[in-house]
Amino acid sequence: MNLPRRCGVYIEEVLVLGLILSFAAADVASTLQRPFQEWTLEEAIQVLNDSPWARQVTLTEVIDEVGSGVRGEKEILKTFYVRLLSAPPVRQALARVEQINHGFDQMSGLEREEFLESLRPGLEMPMRRFIVVTVSFRSNDSEQENEIQRYFQTQTADTLANQVYLSSSRVARLRLRGYFAPAGDGLGARFVFPRYLDGQPVFTGSSDTLLFQMELPDLDTPVNVAFPLANMQVDGELLL
Repeated sequence: MNLPRRCGVYIEEVLVLGLILSFAAADVASTLQRPFQEWTLEEAIQVLNDSPWARQVTLTEVIDEVGSGVRGEKEILKTFYVRLLSAPPVRQALARVEQINHGFDQMSGLEREEFLESLRPGLEMPMRRFIVVTVSFRSNDSEQENEIQRYFQTQTADTLANQVYLSSSRVARLRLRGYFAPAGDGLGARFVFPRYLDGQPVFTGSSDTLLFQMELPDLDTPVNVAFPLANMQVDGELLL
C-alpha cells in the first residue's frame, strides 16, 4: 500500500504505539464484522500488530560486558514486525489509520468520497496472483536499526532468494518472485511470493500453516513466523 510520504512518519509511530499502550484485548473477529470505517484506532492497531495477519518477533542479545550497553541497557532487543500486506484486513487497517489521522469522521460527504478515492489504489491492490509480506524492524540500539535498514535497502530478489521464503505442507520452500526495499512509509521491506504453483494454490485448507522464514547476516536465529490458516478465515473465506 503506497501511503503519502508525509504520512509515513505518522504511520510508523502508530504501528509502534501498539507496543507501548495497554489496550483491552479486542476481539479481532468482531472488529472485522464491521466496516473498517467504523474501527477505532485501537482496533486498527491490533489488526496491524497482533492479529492472524500480523506478528512480532523479538530477538534478545544479552550484553556480556560489565556495565551497560548503548544507552545503559543490559540487552539489545531486535523486533521484527511481519505483516501480510496482501490480506485485506491489513490494508483496511492501514486505510483506517490514515482516515483517523486526517479527521475522516468529521469530513463532509463529498470530502469523505474524495478521501476514500485516494485510498482506493491501496485497498483494491490486485493480489490474486501474489502474497505480499512486509517486514519492518525496530531496536533499542540505533546502530542495529541503521544496519538492518541499510541491508534491506541494498538487497534484490536474487540476493534474497536463498534467505527469505514461505512454506506450507505442500511446498517446503516457496521462492521469492519479487522484492521492494523500504519506501519510507513505515511498512518496511516487501517480499512478493506466488499464490499458485502449477495452477494450484500453495496455501489452502484450514489445517495448513503459512510459515515465513528470513535469515539475515549477523542473526544467529532465523526469523520464523507461523500464520495458521484456520485463524485467517472470515465468513468462510481465506483472507490471504
